[in-house]
Amino acid sequence: MKFKTMLMLMPLGLLLNHSLFAQEGAQKAAGDSKIAWRVIPQLEANTEYLVQLNYLKLKDVKDIPKLTQYTQKVIAQLHKSEGAMQFSLHARPENGEFWTLSVWKDEKSMKAFARSKAHSDAVSEMMDSLEDTGFEQFLKKGSEMVTDWAAIIK
Repeated sequence: MKFKTMLMLMPLGLLLNHSLFAQEGAQKAAGDSKIAWRVIPQLEANTEYLVQLNYLKLKDVKDIPKLTQYTQKVIAQLHKSEGAMQFSLHARPENGEFWTLSVWKDEKSMKAFARSKAHSDAVSEMMDSLEDTGFEQFLKKGSEMVTDWAAIIK
C-alpha cells in the first residue's frame, strides 16, 4: 500500500478547484495532479470525524478516461451525500496512481455513500482495471484536518 503510516495533519482552508486533476503550480511535484480540498460544511474543532484514505493503481493508463468518467460521477454524488464533510483527490496519472481522502460525519454516512449507485457502479466497472487497491480509516478532530499530499504519499 502506498501510504505513510503517520499522516501529517494541520488546519485546513482550501476549496475545490473545479477542474478535474487541476494543477497546483509551485506546490505540484513533477507529474502530480490534484483536486484540492472540497469543504462542504465547516468542521467543528472538537468533533471527531471519520477519515477514509484510498489508493488505486491502474493496470494500464489507457483506463484513465474510464476512471475519469466515474470519478466525475462519484464527485457529483459526494456533493449530494449527507455526512460528506471534505474530500480531495491526488493523482499521478502517468503512473496510473490515484488517491482519495474523504472526511465523514460518521461511519453510517460513509457507508451510505459507498452503497450509492455512483460509487458502486465505479467500483464494479473499474475492478478489473485495477492492479492494486488499499484503504485506511481513522478518526480525527476537526481542528486536525488537512490534506498535505506530500506527507501522505511516499
